[in-house]
Amino acid sequence: MFSIDELAACVDADLRALSDRWSVEIVTTEGVPDQVRETAASHGLSIPELFPQAVSVRHDGFPYSRLTLSSGPDEGGEQLEASIEQLKTFVAEVTTEEWPGCPHHRHALVPTYEDGSLGWACPSSHEVLVPLGGLSQL
Repeated sequence: MFSIDELAACVDADLRALSDRWSVEIVTTEGVPDQVRETAASHGLSIPELFPQAVSVRHDGFPYSRLTLSSGPDEGGEQLEASIEQLKTFVAEVTTEEWPGCPHHRHALVPTYEDGSLGWACPSSHEVLVPLGGLSQL
């Protein structure tokens, strides 16, 4: 399972392989006002439930997307795959290209979660080519 720090580092590495115009930062809940914390507590909620851990993805300093990590279980990696798929959509909207490109075909790679790790796979061969964070190796 990925921590928010690991997710941020991997996404940052993959986006910087595309262009240095991308940046990633972890969104914290440190600035949540006490009144919001008290209201949440009065309803039996915690701040992580209201504000899941997130990574903000920026292009030229403008925030484009947030990838969130649920505090709940994600044994099959579906939530993580969905977050990375969302990132692909945002990158495609900004660059007008499919990202990341498969080095063997004319389509984008897909996020694939196997054996506790997330990687980039070719949708045709289903081969995992690199781990998340490893696009610069292609």
